[in-house]
Amino acid sequence: TKARTGYANIAEGIASSEFRNTLAIENSRPVDRDDDDWRIDLWRRGSQWNYVATADPGPLRASFYADFTYAGGDATNLYNAESEGSTDVVHASRDLVWLKPDWVVVFDRADAPANRFKRVWWQLPAMPTVTGLQTRMTTDSGQQLFITNLLPAGATMQWVDPANDGVADTVATHEPMTQRVMVEAPDAAQARFLHLVEGANSGATPTPATVIAAEGGFAGLAVNQTAVLFSIDWNQPFTQLSYTAPADVTRHIITGLTPGASYAATVTAEGADVAVSILPGGADKADAAGVLVLPAQPPQSAFLPLVTASRQN
Repeated sequence: TKARTGYANIAEGIASSEFRNTLAIENSRPVDRDDDDWRIDLWRRGSQWNYVATADPGPLRASFYADFTYAGGDATNLYNAESEGSTDVVHASRDLVWLKPDWVVVFDRADAPANRFKRVWWQLPAMPTVTGLQTRMTTDSGQQLFITNLLPAGATMQWVDPANDGVADTVATHEPMTQRVMVEAPDAAQARFLHLVEGANSGATPTPATVIAAEGGFAGLAVNQTAVLFSIDWNQPFTQLSYTAPADVTRHIITGLTPGASYAATVTAEGADVAVSILPGGADKADAAGVLVLPAQPPQSAFLPLVTASRQN
């Protein structure tokens, strides 16, 4: 899966957030724009604003470990356009953790007035099957992709007919992404989306995942013996965190903490579960991106790895 690319007339349609694997949030309508204006198309799709966004997004947070990668960023500025009078998106951000090699855990935050839609779009190269809150897609070679929505409660997931995309004449030649799936939150001022994206071999079934409801303003899931936690709000102050996870969980990845801060963490077996408690101060330290790993594991880098290639004459 990747963005669907093409050539917009100006910056609308195929250039909108609907054709990326990202959030779409309904904003207030731009003022003094006719219905056929390209900015109205972006607004109708709940897109980030091309060319006229209020400002740049916030700095990217990232850290790289031997067996997982974390990244997160605040995109609120991209969803507002002060010059257009369209500024009702209160917050938009994403955190993700790639559990190598097969799982990506994605946590999205969308805050806007309660009567505005909040959606997450996924692009696919083949026709999917949507069953409840899980999408299954199989490539021509038999590889599978599973997309499972776990939050928010009451969300809906549906395939969207390409005939209704309105971008047929602007899609790039040989663009492999042809299908889309939309996940929409129920009507509320805040939406928190939690998705598990999994690549699998032919014939495999999706890996079971369990939602973790934590005390202290965090949420996440357990999958493949790993618990992954995200802060409910971006840059929220930390007081304490406690949660239970299945007993087979042996690793805990907690994001959204204060970069470089120290914490006191305890992990205790409790019957069929494992209980985790984290308090400020102690011997456990978050990395430069605010990620705490239990048991402790040093990051390889806080920067994108340098890719080099040997040169042959």
